[in-house]
Amino acid sequence: MAKARISIPVILSFFLSNAACADDLKAFLSKMTDVQNYPFHLLDDNYRAFIHAGDIYISVNKAELKEMYEEQNRLSKDLKIKNLKILSRSDSENYTTATYQYEWSAKIGNTNMNGFLENHTTLLKDGESWIVIFDAVTQ
Repeated sequence: MAKARISIPVILSFFLSNAACADDLKAFLSKMTDVQNYPFHLLDDNYRAFIHAGDIYISVNKAELKEMYEEQNRLSKDLKIKNLKILSRSDSENYTTATYQYEWSAKIGNTNMNGFLENHTTLLKDGESWIVIFDAVTQ
C-alpha cells in the first residue's frame, strides 16, 4: 500500500510536467504562425524551409522567407489561424522535433481563401525556449 501512495504523486508530477512542456511548445509554435508579426529572431541564421504547395516545391532561407511574408502581408487581409494541433513531438538533449497543423483563412483582393497547413519543424534548444533551424511545410 505504501508503494501506491508514493507512486501516485510521482505519476501526477510526471504528467503535469509533460503537460507544461506541451503548453510551452504550443505557445512557441503559435508565435510561428503569426506571419504579420513573424518572430524572425527565433530563426537560426542558417535556417532553411522546404515548402510544398500543390505542384510547387521551393526551398528558402531566412531572408527569402522574410521577403515572402512581406509580400504576403502586402497582398492579404484578415489572416486568421485556428485549430493549431501538435501531432507529434520528440526531444533529445539538444533538439526538439514536432509535427503540427492548423487551418488558415485570408482575403486577397476580393477573393476569400482558406487552407490547411502541416509543418515538420526541427528546433534547437536554447535555454528555456527554442531556435528554429528547419521547416518542411505542406500546404
